[in-house]
Amino acid sequence: MDAVAVINEAIDAYATGGIEALARFYHPDAEIVGGPYFGPTGTYTGGPEALREIASVTDSEYEQFTARPMEVRAGGTPDRVLVEGIVTYGSSQGRPGGAWRSWWVVEVREERIARLEVFHDASEAFQAAGLSPP
Repeated sequence: MDAVAVINEAIDAYATGGIEALARFYHPDAEIVGGPYFGPTGTYTGGPEALREIASVTDSEYEQFTARPMEVRAGGTPDRVLVEGIVTYGSSQGRPGGAWRSWWVVEVREERIARLEVFHDASEAFQAAGLSPP
């Protein structure tokens, strides 16, 4: 299965089963690099456990936090995928909710997500995915 197919299956699993359904698509040693608006910043390792940790933090900080993929495209190498999406959240600690565009560069290894990095600038995301910037 190619990397884009893996990511599309992961997106479908998340849409129907949430974080636990998505967690099974993560390689055990996968790393997740959060962006400035994606819950905690920094790098988290440990695949499914890292995903659960980030989800726990975002759940405690935001109401109705969702990441909705809009477009999935192949990256510049067979193992890279670029996902463009919208992140939304409800009110948080007395602050109003909001939304922003986000790009996720995903590296797939052994038909699992090995690395996911969050970007909030299209040019940086395209470059990280090995594609020409828009």
